[in-house]
Amino acid sequence: MTSITMNQAGTLLSVEPLPEELWPRGTHTAYRITYRGVGYDRYDRRISGSVFLPPGTPPAAGWPVASWAHCTVGLTNADAPSAVGLHPAERKHLEYWLNAGYLVVATDYEGLGGEEPHPYLNGEAVADDVIDIVRAARQLDHPVDTRYVVAGFSQGAHAAMFAGLMATAYAPELDFRGTIAMAPPLRLARFLREQTEDPQGVLEPLVPIILGGLTVSQPGFRPADHLNERGAQLVEQARSQPMNHIAAVAGTLTNADVGATGLGDQVAVQDALRAVDIPISLMDRPVFIGVGGADIILPMEVVDGFIPQLRASGTALRYESYPGVEHIDVPVASAADAVAVAEELVRPAQPTVTDRPESTIDDARFRLLDVTGDGTLQADDFDALALRLVQSFGLPPRSPGAAAVREGYRQLWEAIAERCDADRNGEVDVAEFGAGLSRLGAAGAAYFDTVAGGLASAVTELADTDGSGLLEPAEFTRMLAGLGVPADRAEEAFRQFDADGGGSASTSEIIAAVRDFLTGRSVESPGAWLFGRG
Repeated sequence: MTSITMNQAGTLLSVEPLPEELWPRGTHTAYRITYRGVGYDRYDRRISGSVFLPPGTPPAAGWPVASWAHCTVGLTNADAPSAVGLHPAERKHLEYWLNAGYLVVATDYEGLGGEEPHPYLNGEAVADDVIDIVRAARQLDHPVDTRYVVAGFSQGAHAAMFAGLMATAYAPELDFRGTIAMAPPLRLARFLREQTEDPQGVLEPLVPIILGGLTVSQPGFRPADHLNERGAQLVEQARSQPMNHIAAVAGTLTNADVGATGLGDQVAVQDALRAVDIPISLMDRPVFIGVGGADIILPMEVVDGFIPQLRASGTALRYESYPGVEHIDVPVASAADAVAVAEELVRPAQPTVTDRPESTIDDARFRLLDVTGDGTLQADDFDALALRLVQSFGLPPRSPGAAAVREGYRQLWEAIAERCDADRNGEVDVAEFGAGLSRLGAAGAAYFDTVAGGLASAVTELADTDGSGLLEPAEFTRMLAGLGVPADRAEEAFRQFDADGGGSASTSEIIAAVRDFLTGRSVESPGAWLFGRG
């Protein structure tokens, strides 16, 4: 095996016609392609996939792309969608993308349609496959735009979420617009526990598939340690035989038959599944998540815990649930919404002056602080600001520096809530925000100086890489980048912060900037930059 460099990933290797019986309706032309990818072991792998072209005349910039990540099909080459076709529900879903004028690419993932094994549920391993196929499609003899979204269902939604975390940095030559995730598997330890708690319950086919997949990227995990001999043999079969065979066998067995009873309660199993969970992390492009109200693989109570946490990270999130819809029906139920969201991201309407409502100064400041975009200020908004900044510096979430920044933003929230939360319901709406700050006198301004001191010290220590106690222009620029401020605005921001013209920003200047933003009359205050203005 040979190592692969990032500039080789996505190189188109072969092209052949895809049989028409595998096309979604609305396809004009389709290909089966292979391309170079980065394996889970970081070595060069040959990846296969499908490309579906829509009918009609392409836009001047080329077809925008929807990169589709498919659901669980098994662990072997025999299950590759480019060879046997996508699931019918997914084909129906892709009709919507093709009818909307998107070129659709659908990777098989590494280990399916190429050299085995397939690192099932290793989101980091397959996320690059989802992105690299967009690169490969742009080497076909068709006009293909740089704009693309990543969309996926079930296992594919898991892959799509990981792709969304890395796409912008991984493929900067492309124009990534957002993630569409339908029924992403969350907290699989709970699913496994519920499926195996009844000894006489029929064995869920996903159980041997999950256990077999975990052994690829977690070689220390041994399913045989957690099952009886019959169960261990079934896991080995899952790694070498088609999924329909495994499902047929599982349908004749109970949890007790394979020693799987209580499997989800075993610590080693829980740890292995936690390692493949979708992380709660800021995503720099918007996300749409669609789930079914009757989905036993992704229960609503799990979703209800995940969605607020992802919003609190600062991710721009739209979420839709479809009452009564089971897992396999989510792709069709959510198709219209998924494509509509993508259209807003890929081909947004150009607003006119009359489309932009007039805002007061307080409204503008409020919008900067309302990171989660729900129309109220809460502790989550300030936690999201802290997470965004800490993440940009690569600090572990529980490190002392990260804790200090989080505490600084949280103290600021508590100060705002104390002055502005008139009804004491834990939220500050725009009216309370404006009224509370307008009542501040000199004592109130001094109070914010004290509160802002903790935040300013934490931020300075985080960004002060040379230990000077001051923020030089390069350090200041990196800090603002972590808050989403474009680099081309950094010079202007630094000039505003450097009140004394000394060529650096001090802790006292940061304190003054925060105070002026919260208590001053102008949203142009330098303090606005500390909340992502750009």
